[in-house]
Amino acid sequence: MNPAAPFVAGPPLNQAADYAEKRRTELRGMVEERIAPLVPEAEEHESFPLDVPKMLGEAGFLSVGAPVHDGGAGAGRTAESMVVEELTRASAGIAMSIMPYFIVRVGLSEFGTIQARDEVGEPMLRGERIVGISITEPDAGSDAGSLSTTATPDGTGFRLSGNKIFTTNGTIATDLLVAARVAGHTGIGGIGLFLVETDQPGYEASKLRKESCRSSDTAAVHFDGCYVPGHRVVGDAVGGFKSAMHVLNGERVISISRALALGESSWEDAVDHVQGRRQFGATIASFQQVQAPLAQAAAQLWLIRTALREVCRGWDAGEDMVAQIAMLKSFSAECAVDITRTCQHVMGARGLHRLSRVARNARDARLGPVGAGSVQVMHRILAKRFGFPVAVE
Repeated sequence: MNPAAPFVAGPPLNQAADYAEKRRTELRGMVEERIAPLVPEAEEHESFPLDVPKMLGEAGFLSVGAPVHDGGAGAGRTAESMVVEELTRASAGIAMSIMPYFIVRVGLSEFGTIQARDEVGEPMLRGERIVGISITEPDAGSDAGSLSTTATPDGTGFRLSGNKIFTTNGTIATDLLVAARVAGHTGIGGIGLFLVETDQPGYEASKLRKESCRSSDTAAVHFDGCYVPGHRVVGDAVGGFKSAMHVLNGERVISISRALALGESSWEDAVDHVQGRRQFGATIASFQQVQAPLAQAAAQLWLIRTALREVCRGWDAGEDMVAQIAMLKSFSAECAVDITRTCQHVMGARGLHRLSRVARNARDARLGPVGAGSVQVMHRILAKRFGFPVAVE
């Protein structure tokens, strides 16, 4: 039996899904041949392989979701989720450092200036620039309204000052999408997105070491009057919170595909193991104690894949998918943690070997319930959609 069989979710829903599936085989081969061999060293040295964006860009995988008029294939979040999924099968850390390309792509395509799209967008899609995301601060994570990094108007542009933490690609990015508050404005209404060129004076980044996604670059960033020209404001500087949340909500969609791939690839490795491992005169796949948790995991993975197809379809069609994304983001993140732990357990000591994919996946899955909006924040979003009273706004 093909271990992937339980996860087939039916024929493609639309042209974007059909395009994504046609390119999946090509990407999987490329990942196995050119990217997977880089993973052990990247994990050991906790560094992102800088050749990966160029590989993906030259093969057209960074532009799969971009509109045709921006030089892309026009297959939207559907195809971008496929790319993240296939990269995650080799390394969730490498996938994490590629995700900002798809987040910045949405910001520039929908809210960016023509000059910014020419300056950053097109070369980014070719893999010629490295982009990152900088939202979280030492004292502001889930509560985006309390961001304190300030954008002070200066001529036709802004100067950014403040501190960020857990910034993806902070030490390697050429361009960083930063959420900051325009000076003199309070609350969420004063927050906008600014595309910082990191070689500007006033930008400093220091690498953070972390337990999950070790092969992704993550940094603490300090801005000290770092200048951002007006054409690099993504959306409205004041009152841009709605567009900022739209861009960041798209991150949650592709984080679902990362959780899915962590679970699926671990399940496949566990199935291979239990079908070959013999104890007490039989394969351990014949034991009900092994069968039941793997069957439960297969059911969860099929549900996630099926729901993700619908979320991507709705997102690409411009439908309001905030509630569905919150549901699936929290569900998939927690399932990935449970499934990778289950797979480690049925594989015994082999599941604990540091170089095994299942062991790495189990470490990396722990980011899901807290990254890109914690499970509790997703529940809060749903509670507000249900009309429940919310204690603190």
